[in-house]
Amino acid sequence: MLKKDQLDRLFEALANGMTIKDSCALAEMSEGAYYKKYKLEPKFKVKVEQVQSDRKERLVKIIQEAAKKGKQKSWVASAWLLERKHPDEYGQKQKVEHEGGVLKQIIIVQGPKEDRLGKRLEAGAEEKTEADKS
Repeated sequence: MLKKDQLDRLFEALANGMTIKDSCALAEMSEGAYYKKYKLEPKFKVKVEQVQSDRKERLVKIIQEAAKKGKQKSWVASAWLLERKHPDEYGQKQKVEHEGGVLKQIIIVQGPKEDRLGKRLEAGAEEKTEADKS
């Protein structure tokens, strides 16, 4: 059973933009306990999502206020944090074009787990094309 002070510390850390892993460490709770509670307790899940949405709103407001006042340095850190914590919504999109045959197909996925990149080779992509065999 988690204590109120642990939950307060967890929510404070999440509100400040800490990762779930680091927030759990600061609250002296295991990540397993966090994910179990998140999955099984709807009120906890709602509170976590509210804290994260409040943080996003705070960062967006900083950017908007700085833009109105023409103060670039005051909003750059907020924009950086939004890009990294919410890449699907605020991250920079990159388009890569390639000409020529496919020797290997690599898919790079940036998942919801705090900026971790995963790479996966597609099955069969290693086979040489007809043009490569001659």
